[in-house]
This record gives sequence, structure tokens and C-alpha cells, in this order.
Amino acid sequence: PVPVEPIIEEPVPVEAIIEEPVPVEAIIEEPVPVEPIIEESVPANPGYEEP
Repeated sequence: PVPVEPIIEEPVPVEAIIEEPVPVEAIIEEPVPVEPIIEESVPANPGYEEP
């Protein structure tokens, strides 16, 4: 049987796999504020009609 060691070549260090890590700030562009998402807010009870 072939010994296990020869199968493993030179293990690539984890640091080499990770290039320059992208900072989290760069991924987040301009965060969209929550308020603009809510356009005209739907009233709590839509079935209610004003007199």
C-alpha cells in the first residue's frame, strides 16, 4: 500500500488563500435608511373609513 504522506504535497498556508480581505465597510455602500422604504404607511385598520 502507498504510504499516506506522499499524497500530501506542500500544504498551502491559509494566509496564502486569503488575499487582501475586503473590509466590511467597503461592502456596505451607502446604507439605505429605513424610513424611505416605508412610503405611504397603510393605516392600522384599512377597513375603517373616515366619516
